[in-house]
Amino acid sequence: MKKRFIAIAMAFAATAMLCTSIPAFAATTTAPPKKITLPIDKDTALEIALEDSGYTIEEAEDVEIEKGHEDGKEVYEVEFYVGVSKYEYDIEISTGEIIEYNIDD
Repeated sequence: MKKRFIAIAMAFAATAMLCTSIPAFAATTTAPPKKITLPIDKDTALEIALEDSGYTIEEAEDVEIEKGHEDGKEVYEVEFYVGVSKYEYDIEISTGEIIEYNIDD
């Protein structure tokens, strides 16, 4: 009888912990990351660079995007200015990954 009581008590405790942790977890989840279609296009490369920099298309000036190669990978070379700062990004076309970036103030 004592073993059965312990088993029931443990099951109840586990259920209580599970029920209280799910709402807490659900409240802290964020929207899933934006899904991109691979390989990326020029517009998506610009979006990735702008998101990383923290600026919007309205804030970016003199935007240039060209195809190039970096470390044997095909990339979009994205360049733009915000104020006097020049932002340069190499973004891999096949993955959307930022390979390299530079900010000149």
